[in-house]
Amino acid sequence: MVTKLSLRFDDNSPVVPFEVFRAAGTLSFEQLSSLRHRGAFSTVSLTFARCCQLSQKGLSIGYPTAYLLNEWYQVILAKITILLHNADIWQGALACIYEQSSTTRRSAGIPALLTGILAANSKLPAFEEVMAQLKTLARQPAVYTAKDETNIPQVHAMNSLKEIFKSSSLGKKCENHIADCLQIAAESLKSKMYVLTRDCHY
Repeated sequence: MVTKLSLRFDDNSPVVPFEVFRAAGTLSFEQLSSLRHRGAFSTVSLTFARCCQLSQKGLSIGYPTAYLLNEWYQVILAKITILLHNADIWQGALACIYEQSSTTRRSAGIPALLTGILAANSKLPAFEEVMAQLKTLARQPAVYTAKDETNIPQVHAMNSLKEIFKSSSLGKKCENHIADCLQIAAESLKSKMYVLTRDCHY
């Protein structure tokens, strides 16, 4: 349905109203941020990535889609920041990294959310800004607590970086970040939390 974004009826009204497109993208975003089953979020990630790409096409037909990608990204980012810094200065997509109740092997749908947003090649959020924020988060010391040993935002950040490197559409942009991310990976091996994060590989 969302692929018909640019089509119009005879009276020039859109076949897919903006609110319908926004609802479809937001629904797939919410599903990816909460699903745990790999088969489920693998399917949903395709829809979300398509919505991200079409958000740029929407600009050419007058839809206010410019803010959507940054809005989704800020939701993810906000959740992470609140957990690590007990602050709410960021609002967005990274919030999921902080609130994910289980790291799972590949951080569930979080990496797919970020790669979908970045693959749209929008100016907001900027690729370099996202990489800088993820690297900063990945470098934060991980503190073990017996109360909640599975809520490790740093793992989500590293898994997201890994997924960005693997992406065929984003890999070329990552070249300047190879050294930094290798250093982050090496430093994480020294962490006392390594036994909990060994499923995250670069």
